Amino acid sequence: MSQLSSPTRQPTTAAEENTAIKYFYIATLACIALCGGLVWLSYHVGPYAVSLFLVSASTQTLLGLMVVTHYQRQKIVIPWGHLLLTAILLRAVALCGWPLFEDDFFRYLFDGYMTASSGDPYSLAPAALFSDETLPESVDTLLSQINFPEIATVYGPVTQWVFAAAWSLSPGNVWPFQFAAGFADLITLLLLALICRSSTQQNFLLLYAWSPLLIKEFSLTAHPDIYAIMFGVFALWLMRNSRWFLCGIAIALATGAKVFAVLLLPLFVVFDPNFRNLCRLLLGFAIGITVITLSFGSLSIWFPEGLSAMARHWVFNAPVYRALDHVVTIDQIKMIALATLTAIICWKMWEMWRQTDEQSKSAVLYRGQLFIFAFFLLCLPALNPWYVCWLLPFAVLWPSRWPFIWSCLVLLAYYTGFNIGGDELHRVPTSLLAMQVVGIVIAMLWDKRYPPFRVTD
Repeated sequence: MSQLSSPTRQPTTAAEENTAIKYFYIATLACIALCGGLVWLSYHVGPYAVSLFLVSASTQTLLGLMVVTHYQRQKIVIPWGHLLLTAILLRAVALCGWPLFEDDFFRYLFDGYMTASSGDPYSLAPAALFSDETLPESVDTLLSQINFPEIATVYGPVTQWVFAAAWSLSPGNVWPFQFAAGFADLITLLLLALICRSSTQQNFLLLYAWSPLLIKEFSLTAHPDIYAIMFGVFALWLMRNSRWFLCGIAIALATGAKVFAVLLLPLFVVFDPNFRNLCRLLLGFAIGITVITLSFGSLSIWFPEGLSAMARHWVFNAPVYRALDHVVTIDQIKMIALATLTAIICWKMWEMWRQTDEQSKSAVLYRGQLFIFAFFLLCLPALNPWYVCWLLPFAVLWPSRWPFIWSCLVLLAYYTGFNIGGDELHRVPTSLLAMQVVGIVIAMLWDKRYPPFRVTD
């Protein structure tokens, strides 16, 4: 098994450090300008908006890779204070914008109202309230703008709590949702910084801090996946500090925000051979799941109507399904994917079980979760761009370039009729699916041929 190894370090001169800092701030100013352009674009969406956004995101990703590569070659660690400041500035700029290429935020607003007013966002679809004349004007205005109004919510119970809090802060406005998602993104960055031990991990934090996908999907568009990601990374930090009961609760909260966060649990279960710690972990998880369930009074919250409809009928940006569409049925692809994913999880659990020291176990955990989530995403019938954000924390902890490159390539999924005009509103052209797959493979080969320096914990 390959694991983190430490390269020989050479002294760094003050001149080299000053040059590196100069490059860092030049790139920072460029990224802030690009983020400002994104905000402008969010208010001036036109036929070339997707292309302009893709150019901007590609440039920002490339700048991040260049800065990290320079620091790695000079064997210098990017100053944490500088990195955090740039992350805050980029997200603060994005908060000034309007959700771009998305209308999901109308659903967030509606769910926030339903949870805050009745405590139940799951029983009624928006369409059921079309004729309700007692609704507040702020709710009545957004009802007609919700997509698929005949279907109830897709979002998990923990996410609904956040929606309710954001709605209560400023009913009918989207900025509290954007602020909450951007703040959770910064908390995730801070937690990753606490977990990082090697200089390579610390430098790769920059790619997370500058990620155009994260900035667009959370601070600008307010997608709620970040709450599950935040609790998942929090669970990693708790595990590293041997707080197993709280770790189990954190995984439960992550699952409550996004049900597929449960994929975190198997490798955590076999990380520590101490039976008491295993019991603490599972007890915390069980209590967390139970409390969340009792708060809403129904087990149906774990697989709501919207999620069920999406899993059964929705196919979007899914290269595996497009490639096998004429060979096997969609249901058969799902069964094959589920069986393969189960086998991969068992393999990674066995690999973890064989390790005898914490450093090797951590390496298997980070790399294993990265691989498990990457395979899971590729097998989803609907691969929305923000799902790739799940890979980025593990791409920091097991330093890898390809997930960050994927996070840029996946933005090609916005080339649909919904954003550029055309009859097929939610279909990504086959050529763009192929470009994503080829780009990911090339990026993986690049990482394999020229791996980032891996420095031991």
